[in-house]
Amino acid sequence: MCKKHWFALPWAIRKRIWREYRPGQEDDKKPSHAYCMAAIDALTFIAEKEGREPDIRLYRMYDPGA
Repeated sequence: MCKKHWFALPWAIRKRIWREYRPGQEDDKKPSHAYCMAAIDALTFIAEKEGREPDIRLYRMYDPGA
């Protein structure tokens, strides 16, 4: 997320993303379900604020249960 969008998120969502982040997940492509759900919530929040549909395909691909 760019700086503008990151700081547009409520503190609770940013905190949740950092809590669920696992170092190395971007390398092994195995983020946890909790991280994917937090990311989806963040993308959805920004998309709704901007009046568009969120693009959450990446997180569905890495976490089919999301």
